[in-house]
Amino acid sequence: MSYSPSQNAGYEPAAPLQTIPPARNGYKQSLPLRNQIGHLTAHQQDAIDYVLFPKSGKIITVRFADPGIKHLFRQNREKAMTAGDRDAVTAMGQILEEKYSKIGMSREQIMRQLEKEYEFDVDAAVMKLDLRRLSQYLGREIILED
Repeated sequence: MSYSPSQNAGYEPAAPLQTIPPARNGYKQSLPLRNQIGHLTAHQQDAIDYVLFPKSGKIITVRFADPGIKHLFRQNREKAMTAGDRDAVTAMGQILEEKYSKIGMSREQIMRQLEKEYEFDVDAAVMKLDLRRLSQYLGREIILED
């Protein structure tokens, strides 16, 4: 799964996806994820899409201006937060990496936060997704050797 801003141009979401439903199908949310949900829920009126917690201690609130990216991110956020959907978390990681690593939080810090919240190697999943995108762009498979 990947996103393309051009694919979402002019797209108006059907629902704002402001609220985060409770976990379902037995998914157990981690304590850091419940903290994230608490921040998002407490600031619903501010239309925050995600909250980043850099080492500096200064909280970074993420808001996507593009309605298509906002909708895509929030769809994936809901799947990730309610069911632990790894593909959704990976898509979120890719979007956050591309949009927010330039504002005081490194790629590694973003991936580490997601790994704590969702309890799997998000960094490796995003790298695999990036390799698939590059392979598609080049028209050939890319194989990394250990």
